[in-house]
Amino acid sequence: MLLRVVFFKMNLVKAMQAELRPLKARSARSALDDGGHLRSL
Repeated sequence: MLLRVVFFKMNLVKAMQAELRPLKARSARSALDDGGHLRSL
């Protein structure tokens, strides 16, 4: 059960990072906001 949750979170972070890459390229403010979201996970 716990392993499944960890696996899900890892996939979620990977998906978020893939989505955030274009945002980071677009603006530095987005990069800072995204970093805060990733840290809150």
